Amino acid sequence: MAYGLSILNEDGDAEIFGNSTPNTHFLAGGQEQLSAGEDEDITVEGMTESNHAIIGLSVNSQNYSAFTVTRGDGSFNIENTGSGTITVFYAAFRYK
Repeated sequence: MAYGLSILNEDGDAEIFGNSTPNTHFLAGGQEQLSAGEDEDITVEGMTESNHAIIGLSVNSQNYSAFTVTRGDGSFNIENTGSGTITVFYAAFRYK
């Protein structure tokens, strides 16, 4: 779904806010139930592997040692590294 404007950085070579995001700072949020060894990719517009100072993540679960989070370009991955099923809650947001 398109919402209207795309806003680019001052050089015009990187999208700051795209037309698929309905608000300005909250980019993604929800929860995933993951079985042992299962993983899930979560799409986040504008995310890269290295733009930690621009797009932040908050990910938690009832068992903090049972999952890993890996940033990518346009998404991040949550993997259940434990032996049981867990529910993971996440939020992605833009700092600036």
